Amino acid sequence: MRVYRTGPKTLLYRSKFLTDGLEVSADSVKTRWHTWRPAEQLDFANAFILKPTLTTEDQEILTFLMEAGSELVWGAIACLLPRYSDRERAFSFLLEQVAVGGTGAANYYQALERMGDTRAVPLLRRRYEEYRRKLVPLERYALHSELSEYDVCCRALWKLDGSKEYEDALKELLSHPDESIRRRAHYYLFDRWPQQK
Repeated sequence: MRVYRTGPKTLLYRSKFLTDGLEVSADSVKTRWHTWRPAEQLDFANAFILKPTLTTEDQEILTFLMEAGSELVWGAIACLLPRYSDRERAFSFLLEQVAVGGTGAANYYQALERMGDTRAVPLLRRRYEEYRRKLVPLERYALHSELSEYDVCCRALWKLDGSKEYEDALKELLSHPDESIRRRAHYYLFDRWPQQK
């Protein structure tokens, strides 16, 4: 990553994979991985996910990250898994992470939605029902809570299953007292951000 200071307390990060076309070998990542601090491993993953195309080496790096990464790294690389060459392995990995219910759940839901495999629906449905039981009333919860996983789960189920139930669940969030939650729900329903007033 390149890091730019844009204000007294504001930093801007740019991935060299995206801006410079940086390429690294799988062997170099494997060799260095265990010498990096967890924050450095996550920094690498966050830069790596912005690669516009995945080479054979990149596929090998993804395999390694699925095996050696932490929960935070797994959440970061989830968005690349729909482009992973072994789709069945990627799908199984994502389902396993959803079943465990750890951090980064929203990223796994988005990746499963993009994979478009309806075999994910029963597990996503279970997670949806858990959220519905826990998050009552919805108005009590803010964006940085399980509510920000719930809305992504609703979106994934709606796109994979097509049921109006999940569309209605997202519509219910359009009247949430928190503006950021209303905006996200609008985005998930209409694939565009609402216009500012």
